[in-house]
Amino acid sequence: MLLLSCAAVALAGALYALMPLFGRRPGDLGEGLGFETEAERLLDRKSVVDKNLEDLALDYKMGRLSGADYQRLEAGDKSEAAGILESLERLDAAIEAAIAAAPAGKKFCADCGRRLVEP
Repeated sequence: MLLLSCAAVALAGALYALMPLFGRRPGDLGEGLGFETEAERLLDRKSVVDKNLEDLALDYKMGRLSGADYQRLEAGDKSEAAGILESLERLDAAIEAAIAAAPAGKKFCADCGRRLVEP
């Protein structure tokens, strides 16, 4: 029985370690090289913080956290979430500025190469 349990734990660990190899979609930029855009990194971190806030609320409702601990931890996570949103807004503004600063001219379809807008 112990051998079977150890084998199950080892298999689960091996699958967990291999998950990143199968998690990327074909055609991703930098596929397999670990490249990640700043926006992806920020959105991933925001998902983690959102999940932490949900877990905190559940722990508080179940009586695992005192009111003071809940408020302290919630304030820290909300502060981090606000910082992430500010970073995303700055990134969005930088992208919009780069688009606005791009020279007007010939615009072509990326797929077929056909001109979309007359110069």
